[in-house]
Amino acid sequence: MQQNSEKRWDTFKAALFASVAVHVVAAAFLIFDLPMTPPQPEAEEVVKVEMVPEPEKKPEPEKSPSRKKSQNLRRNQSQRKKTGTEA
Repeated sequence: MQQNSEKRWDTFKAALFASVAVHVVAAAFLIFDLPMTPPQPEAEEVVKVEMVPEPEKKPEPEKSPSRKKSQNLRRNQSQRKKTGTEA
């Protein structure tokens, strides 16, 4: 039983020493204020943007289907006259 308690005490002393050592190092960083500068970000490229209103679109006049048919008929008639075929 006594060996078991001595072993525990030895483990406790080692852990206590390690804890004190870590705390001393941390305190040294805080007390002596060692320079720990973070890396500086790169300068960003500045781009000038100008908002321009969209130009007004004029509606195109609608072509009536009868007009297209008459144009196609005229074109077909002129082609037939040129080739010499009549329907």
